[in-house]
Amino acid sequence: MTARPNGPLARTLALWREGLRLLRVGPLDLSTETGRADERRRRVFLTASAGVASRLLAAALAIVTVPLTIGYLGSERYGLWVTISSVVAMMSFADLGIGNGLMTKVAEADGRTDPDRIRELAASAFFVLAAVAALFGIALVVLAPLVDWVWLLGVKTPTLRGEVRPVMVALTLTFLVSMPFAVVQRVQSGLQEGYATTLWSMAGTALSLVGLIAATSLRAGLLPLVLTLAGIPVLVLVANFSWFFLLRRPRLRPRLRAFDLETASALLRTGLLYVVLQLAAAFAYASDNLVIARALGADAVPALAVPAKLFALLMLPVSLLVTPLWPAYGEAKARGDSTWVVHTLRRSVWASVTVAAGGGLVLVAFGGWIVRLWTRGAVAPGLDVLVPLALWTCLSAWGAATAAFLNGIDRIREQALAAVALAAGAFSLKWVFVAPLGPGGVVWATIGAYVMFVLIP
Repeated sequence: MTARPNGPLARTLALWREGLRLLRVGPLDLSTETGRADERRRRVFLTASAGVASRLLAAALAIVTVPLTIGYLGSERYGLWVTISSVVAMMSFADLGIGNGLMTKVAEADGRTDPDRIRELAASAFFVLAAVAALFGIALVVLAPLVDWVWLLGVKTPTLRGEVRPVMVALTLTFLVSMPFAVVQRVQSGLQEGYATTLWSMAGTALSLVGLIAATSLRAGLLPLVLTLAGIPVLVLVANFSWFFLLRRPRLRPRLRAFDLETASALLRTGLLYVVLQLAAAFAYASDNLVIARALGADAVPALAVPAKLFALLMLPVSLLVTPLWPAYGEAKARGDSTWVVHTLRRSVWASVTVAAGGGLVLVAFGGWIVRLWTRGAVAPGLDVLVPLALWTCLSAWGAATAAFLNGIDRIREQALAAVALAAGAFSLKWVFVAPLGPGGVVWATIGAYVMFVLIP
C-alpha cells in the first residue's frame, strides 16, 4: 500500500503531480465513476493552472500600467480614470446575477448530457442580458447629459471638465456591450472549461498592454487610452464568443428560437438570490473602515486596513482551488456521483483551511514587522488586530470551500438568508465591539456573527 503524503506541502505537491499525470493519460472512460472523477480533476487542474498564470499576468500588467499611465496622464487625469473605472465596476450587479445561475444550470445539464437544455439556457440568458444592457444604454444616453459629472467626480482642473462625460459614457458602454457576450464565459465555466475563458482573458490582458504602450507612445489623450484598455478586452470577449459558439460548440449557439420565457424567469429568480447574497456579504465585510472611522476617527482605519491586505493574499490560492469545483459539483450531482462530491468537499475544505491557517500563523508572527517595513513605520499592528484577522481568514477559507459546494448543488436561498442575517448581525456588533477592543473589534464582531448565522446553521 502506498503511503499517504504527510503535511500540507507534501499533499499539495501530490495533487499537482496527480494533475500532471491526468494530462498525460489517453482518453478517459466517462462511462465509469472513476473515469468521470479523473476527468473532473483534470479540468480543475487545468483551470487552476490557467488561473495562476492569469493572476501573474494581471499583476505584471498592473505593475507596468501604473507608472506608464500616471506618468503620462498626470495625477488628476489618472485619478479621474481610476475613479470612473471604480464606478463602472460597481455596475457588476447589472447582470442581475444571471451569470452565476447560468453556470450552475449549465453544469447540471452537462451532467445529464443534455445539449439542447444548455442551448436553451444560453439563449435565454443571452437575450435577457442583451435587453437589460439595451435598457441601461438608453438610460445612459438620456441621463448622461443631465448629470453634473464634474461635481460628482471632484474634477478641479478646467481643462479636464470636457473629458469627464465622454470617458464615463465610453467606459459604461463597453461594459454594457460585454454583458450579453459574457454568457460564453459562464457556459464555458459550467462545462468545466474555465481554462479556455482564462486563456482568452489573458490574451485580452496582453493585447491591452500592447495597446497601452502604443497609446502612450503616440501621446493619445485620455479617451483613446480608456477605449484601448477597456475596449480591447471586450473585443477579445466577442472573439471568444464567436470561436466557442460558431466553431467549437455550434450546437450550443444562442438562437432566438431557443429562447424560453420560463427558463429566463428561473434564471432571473436564481440570479436575484445571488445579488442579495453578494450585496449582503459586501455590506457585512466592507463596513469595517466606515465603522472604525466613525467610532475612532479616520486615523485609526489604517491599523486594520493595511494588515487586512496581507491576509487577503492568503485567499488567492484558496480561490484558485475552490472556484473550478463549483461547476464540477453540479455536474457530479446530476450524474449521481455523490461519493466524489463528498470526498472532494472534505479535501477542499481541509486544503483551504490549511492554507489559511498556515499563512495566518506566519502573519501573526511576522505581520507586524512586515507592515511596519511596508509602511515605513506609519502602521504598526499588534496581536489585537493580527489574531482576529488570522482567525477570520480561516473562517473565510472554510466558507469559500463550502460556498463552492452549495453553489454547485444550487442551494442559494439558504445562503442568501444566512448572508442577510450575517450582514445585520455583524454591522450591529461592530458598533458594540469597536470602542472597547479597537480596530480589531470589528473583526471579532464579524467572526461572532459568522459563527452564529453561517457556521452553525
